[in-house]
Amino acid sequence: MHVNRFALNLLFSGTLLLSNSASAQLSKWILRAGSGEVRTLDFNGGGLQLGNVIGGFGNGGSEDVNLMTDGSGQALFYAAVGSNNHIQVRNAALAVMPNGQGLLGHSSSHSSAIAPRPCHPGQYYMIHLNTTDHELRYSIIDMDLHGGMGDVTLKNKLIGGGIGEGLAVSRQLPGGCRWLFTYGIAGSIITLKRSVISDQGISTPEDIGSVDAPNGTAWYSVLKLSPANDRIAISLPNAIDPGAADIVVWPLDAVTGSIGGAHFLPISNDPIVGIEFSPGGQYLYYAGNGASADMEFGRVHLATSEAQVIDPAIGPWVASIECASNGRVYIGTAGYPRTLAEVRFPDASSAAWHRL
Repeated sequence: MHVNRFALNLLFSGTLLLSNSASAQLSKWILRAGSGEVRTLDFNGGGLQLGNVIGGFGNGGSEDVNLMTDGSGQALFYAAVGSNNHIQVRNAALAVMPNGQGLLGHSSSHSSAIAPRPCHPGQYYMIHLNTTDHELRYSIIDMDLHGGMGDVTLKNKLIGGGIGEGLAVSRQLPGGCRWLFTYGIAGSIITLKRSVISDQGISTPEDIGSVDAPNGTAWYSVLKLSPANDRIAISLPNAIDPGAADIVVWPLDAVTGSIGGAHFLPISNDPIVGIEFSPGGQYLYYAGNGASADMEFGRVHLATSEAQVIDPAIGPWVASIECASNGRVYIGTAGYPRTLAEVRFPDASSAAWHRL
């Protein structure tokens, strides 16, 4: 069991635009703030606009929130988990969709994923996880129903068990499908897995490679794809010995879904959970996660493996870092008052960050 790790929960890993966008670079997000209330965060106007609390949405949940947008960056539907460990789906008018109650999740599952259903325009797979039983499931949302307001037409279809919290969805492949990347753990071994996202559903995960995490594994590791879909990375929060790898990066063939040899990155003495590739793919940003305020926020240059500390004391319980459509990297901090911060030029030779 793990505790609430977020102040402002930027939990959008795996969410896709209607294009072949590789990562969660949306122009509208939803997040949690304060005691877990759900708000919108809009980048469409250039600056940041924080919306009002969405009443009765995700009450008592501490983590998983998500949304899908159309090609112009406007929200199609929203999803959030509550204290009852069920996910609720709401349409663009923030009304609960028909059949939009009771998707199985967990209040402490840190991410879900959304992907278009191939060959079914207007339909989306919502991929969600229960961290208690480690079962990964999907539901289908059809936005062509009810005058474009949507309906959940299939709920809680099992993908597989023994799955960790990190999820990553590839860009669209030449045949129209996508890869869903996940991982499982057994003792000190982390096994990277892939499933096919097709018009027929999402296939049972199959193993594509494994690594030994000698300091122990964690079900809440984060999994991220590079913007070019040529690398995949996982954080190792239990890497506490000097010289132990905090992050593993694999080269990825996005067409075949196969990986090359693992690259191990020992970068910090803090337990690293949150990771995010820069838009240009040169850097991997990271954040320490723990009760102490002196958790480290930094980045590692992937060509040289050189780590650069941006802030040695970003605050406690920070686990999520995300890139937005404006090309900036955002991170929620748990200081008081709780704030959102950004790296405005994440691929620049020096990184300066600003609290907003």
